[in-house]
Amino acid sequence: LGNIISLSGSFFLSGPRAQVHKMFHPTRRIATCVYLGSLVVTLGVAFGKTFRGQGPLLLVLMGLQYCAIAWYCISYIPFARQVIRRCFGRLASQFEELD
Repeated sequence: LGNIISLSGSFFLSGPRAQVHKMFHPTRRIATCVYLGSLVVTLGVAFGKTFRGQGPLLLVLMGLQYCAIAWYCISYIPFARQVIRRCFGRLASQFEELD
C-alpha cells in the first residue's frame, strides 16, 4: 500500500504523463516493469485466496519490489549502476576464489 501511495505522490508532483514518461525511459524500463509487475502480483497474492507458502512468497515478492525500486532510483544517479555492478562483480570474484 505504501508503494502505491508513493507512486501516487510522484504522479502528483510531476504529473502523471511526465512521471510515466520518466519511468519508461529506456534506462529504467526493465526496473519499472519488474517493480510494477511484482507490485501487482504481491497485491494479488496478499488479497487473493489463502494458500500454503503464501507468507514466504510474499516476502520474496516484497524483496523483489525493493530491489527493483532501488535499481530504478539508482538510475537517476550518474554512473551509480556501473559502480554497483563493479562492486558485485568484485564480491562474486571473492567468492569464486574461496572455492
